[in-house]
Amino acid sequence: MELTHMLSWEYCQPEAGFLLSGSSRSHWQLIFAVSGELHAVVDGFDTALTPGQLLLCPPDVFSMHYAREGQAPEYLAIAFEARELNLLPLAGKALAQQELLPMLQIMAREARRQDASAPLLENLLAATALLLSRSAASQPEALPRRPQQGENTIIRRAQQYISVHIRDKLSVTLVAQGIDVSPSYMTALFQKHLSISPGEYIRRAKLHECKQLIQQGQLNFTQIAAALEYSTVHHFSRQFKEHFGITPTEYAKSIGTKGA
Repeated sequence: MELTHMLSWEYCQPEAGFLLSGSSRSHWQLIFAVSGELHAVVDGFDTALTPGQLLLCPPDVFSMHYAREGQAPEYLAIAFEARELNLLPLAGKALAQQELLPMLQIMAREARRQDASAPLLENLLAATALLLSRSAASQPEALPRRPQQGENTIIRRAQQYISVHIRDKLSVTLVAQGIDVSPSYMTALFQKHLSISPGEYIRRAKLHECKQLIQQGQLNFTQIAAALEYSTVHHFSRQFKEHFGITPTEYAKSIGTKGA
């Protein structure tokens, strides 16, 4: 019987200061930090991963990834199903297990290749997951229990609200109202736990969504600006250039899609 089933893999090289708005998945996700500092927020808890560390995001738990301004981490992301393995005691924790490092490094190098071998990655993933499950047997906690879990719940709810309403006209006040807390309290929690203001979080999440829409190539820039509730296409273009260092037109040309 297969212990794991790999669903997908991706070697990620995002831009500096990237932010993925996040989601709740029906499967496990393994994140392995290759270079730079990568932040993974799992169920409202922010964990910084340094090169050589890995993190497991469990199914049906909201998670997202981001990097601080100026940081451009590279990392491997593998989506998989775990069969007959108990990985929950390790979920959401930064793990640095030296015996796994050679396998993880091989997986990262392989995933980066254009002709990456799915069977090789599948076998390495199965071995990694098996060793992790053996390590987990002595750790009974499902997710790290840390102080102020109520605060992290508020952060998770805010992140989920922003993710669901990313194409609406968002503000700190509207998000705070949506999760029934005061804007000042939500701002304080974001600064305390994520070192970012909720306003900046919203701005970066919207810009990432813009980038995704450009990649899809189905909308022109005016339509994208309208879909994300920017006041004008010029405001959208200015924000995009300030964050990514290139205009939407230049980005569209760099990936071979059309813009208008």
